[in-house]
Amino acid sequence: IGLDPSACKLLGLISATLAFWVFRSLPDYGVALVFAMVVILTRLESAQTVMGGFASTTWFMTLGVLGLGAAITGCGLFYRLSLHLVRLFPLSYYWQIVATGIMGVVVMALVPQQTARTVITSQMLVNLSESLGYKTPSKASTGLFVASFLGLGQLSFLFLTGSTTSLIAWGLLPADVRQQFTWGYWFLAALPPTLVVIVIVLLCTILLYRPESKPKISYTMVQTQLNILGPLSKKEWISLAVLLSTVTGWLTAPYHGVDGAWVAIIAFAVLVNTGTLDWNLMRKGIDWELLIYMGVTLSIPTLLKQAQIDQWLVNTLSPLILPFIGSPAWFFVIIALLTYVLKLVFTSFLTVVTLSVALLPLSIDVGMSPWIIAMIILIASEVWFFPYQVDWHMLAYSTTDGKGFSYPLMCRINVVYAFAYIIALIVAIPYWRYLGLLN
Repeated sequence: IGLDPSACKLLGLISATLAFWVFRSLPDYGVALVFAMVVILTRLESAQTVMGGFASTTWFMTLGVLGLGAAITGCGLFYRLSLHLVRLFPLSYYWQIVATGIMGVVVMALVPQQTARTVITSQMLVNLSESLGYKTPSKASTGLFVASFLGLGQLSFLFLTGSTTSLIAWGLLPADVRQQFTWGYWFLAALPPTLVVIVIVLLCTILLYRPESKPKISYTMVQTQLNILGPLSKKEWISLAVLLSTVTGWLTAPYHGVDGAWVAIIAFAVLVNTGTLDWNLMRKGIDWELLIYMGVTLSIPTLLKQAQIDQWLVNTLSPLILPFIGSPAWFFVIIALLTYVLKLVFTSFLTVVTLSVALLPLSIDVGMSPWIIAMIILIASEVWFFPYQVDWHMLAYSTTDGKGFSYPLMCRINVVYAFAYIIALIVAIPYWRYLGLLN
């Protein structure tokens, strides 16, 4: 097929590993470790290369961000901020749609783990629906969940730390591109398409989920929960100070020159040494399985490059994509549709890893920043058509015992997302040209 024997063996191992990851017959991180050991013990590549992901800035960035998220969640600061945000808006249904949508986006910036922010937010939304006098589940309660899901997962590409999937996509980019896309620059580059999706989805949510009854105007639930929480605790003050300092450090990275990963690790160290993040919270709040999985998968692009499999993939995929090189809009649509199809089988995480590895080398031929291809994949990988495609949806459903929303009602928004993502990508073309990311 145009590869030397060692490259063919490596391609075969990667394909077999992908099969195990797709069907999840074994733990993802366990399969990743077996893949690493086979490559090392058969001497297809050195241990330093195969395990190089554990020494990458992306891995340390993820560790620091997960630790910060665990502290914010564990001390109750995250829940308190969510309650205050809901209270800022009038308790009419349409204003609460906007409030929960904004709340989801703010929460996404604070907590990178979709599972953590889903569990805490879901029960609060059920309480809010009941406080407003809506049946659970109903069109009204489902609408509130649809709006909050914007930030809980559907817009996780807005922030570099919005999800672990965004972090690994960043880690798969070339080193010079990673250096360019700091936390602040990533946010600025991803903001326009995000705003387009927010506007389209919130408007359609208001139209598709009109409440069956008028809401009861009452702040009882919100105020009761705030009274129970009381004043900010010492751990909440520390978490808030560390959070603000970390975000400031990320935004000012071009001036002080400290990599965002080390800013995150400094925050992690402060939280540990002040007792805000103890071992029990670290054990429960940090996804160590994900970190093991990432440590191996981050080395895959290097393995492919050294075996020249990346160029082989480019030569294989180019005839399908390059005919559309003259029109960025069609180029974006083709990659988005390819991602939609792959997402029917793969998880979002695996979809992003697979397509990023295969398509990022194409950026040289099409005259655009590799970040744009990564962003197209990240945006399109959030689409879903069936419940099994988004495990955090199912987690929200089980956490609320099915009271929060009904899937027949929730599925009404699927097609809206599919179109909104494509429209957002096309709208972003002039802006990305202005930033110099696209010829």
